[in-house]
Amino acid sequence: MFKKILIIDDDVEYSEELSEILRDNGHVVETIIFNRKNLDQFQPLKYDVIILDFKMPDITGVDILNRISLSGPRPMVFFISGRPFLEKLLSPDDLLSKVTEIIPKPFSIAEFLLKIDTLSG
Repeated sequence: MFKKILIIDDDVEYSEELSEILRDNGHVVETIIFNRKNLDQFQPLKYDVIILDFKMPDITGVDILNRISLSGPRPMVFFISGRPFLEKLLSPDDLLSKVTEIIPKPFSIAEFLLKIDTLSG
């Protein structure tokens, strides 16, 4: 079953490649290059899955995750990051409980697609 997926990352080329892979597997995908200015316009309830980068120039994935948490029933959230020990950074403030999965870079596309399909229902 297809999912409505949002990719939030500051790497345009990476986002486009990932969205193409997801579309080829039947999902509806949007990408956003986020900053603090457009955070207020963010509507997380439009999506089944949100794929977040942890570190971006003007904003962090944690800022966006906190915004998602305010929106009521949340979409599944997947953090993709090359940063080691991301779990430790999310543990304070109980942020880890708001994340469906942390996927370390680099990752297997096949395993990633399996997680998107199985963990997000």
